[in-house]
Amino acid sequence: MGDYLDRIQRLMPPPERVPRVDWGAAPVHVGFRFPSDYRAFVDRYGAGSVGNELGILTPLMSGSWFGATNGFEAVGAGR
Repeated sequence: MGDYLDRIQRLMPPPERVPRVDWGAAPVHVGFRFPSDYRAFVDRYGAGSVGNELGILTPLMSGSWFGATNGFEAVGAGR
């Protein structure tokens, strides 16, 4: 599974520091478990955008970004 991340990394180096996501707490807030490939990507790159075209949100992030407040937590809050 990590092979695709290695290929992406050759084109798009990850940031030096990436805030860690508590993957154990995330499903409690949003109501589902995130796919392993998404978790691997977020662990390497964190939240952000790719070429100002693709926005990557992370669970439990705070603030407002791309019109989404508090990442996935806001989605799960209404459950």
